[in-house]
Amino acid sequence: MNRMDSRTAIRDGGRGIVIVGEEKKEMDMRCVKSRDKLPDMEGFKEAIAPLIEWVNANCDPHERVEVEMGRAVLISEEMGFIFEVPD
Repeated sequence: MNRMDSRTAIRDGGRGIVIVGEEKKEMDMRCVKSRDKLPDMEGFKEAIAPLIEWVNANCDPHERVEVEMGRAVLISEEMGFIFEVPD
């Protein structure tokens, strides 16, 4: 499903709806501006470096790690199919 106007493209590529373009930039900026302070990016780099090294040494190039509050998930997409969703 692809819908597009002059400012926004909304795509459903099997992973849910993704908003791109100007609308996404505006949403991202609202999220950043609503924080009391920005995250410590240097601390983030230091924290994530060992994980990236581990993934590079132990995982397939098509695997990925998703880190959330209180958990990390190793995702192996061994097989997948994309089907068009009828309108």
